[in-house]
Amino acid sequence: MLLLLIAGIYIYKEYNRTLADVKSLEPKYSTDAVSLIKEFEQNETEAHKKYSGLNLVLSVNGVLKGIETENNNYTLLLGDTAAMSSVRCRMDSTYTNEIKNLNKGRMITIKGYFNGYKADDTGLVGSDVELNRCVVTDKYENN
Repeated sequence: MLLLLIAGIYIYKEYNRTLADVKSLEPKYSTDAVSLIKEFEQNETEAHKKYSGLNLVLSVNGVLKGIETENNNYTLLLGDTAAMSSVRCRMDSTYTNEIKNLNKGRMITIKGYFNGYKADDTGLVGSDVELNRCVVTDKYENN
């Protein structure tokens, strides 16, 4: 009977568990988009060791290269506008209103969970560092 009670409490807690709001979390690392991309391009193994980990939050600032939309999901692209590589920041759906007035070329800072790196082995499309559940934390007026 005790075992069933413990299992029931565990199931109830898991069913009602909520995710932490990324905006309120402290990032483990803060960097700029160009440096982050370069770090992976120069030594992917070491960069993965540094940034991979359960619930690792990064703060990244950079120039907004573009905004992609698919089924009301937004992805912000940060980095050097002359390069094909980007930091791809998939936005947290609860904060999509914050990006409606953002324009390309604007400096912003985002915070999100590190999700991986996709290297461009062909040299044709650019490499991408991926973050998810991102929120915009700063928008700079002057570039």
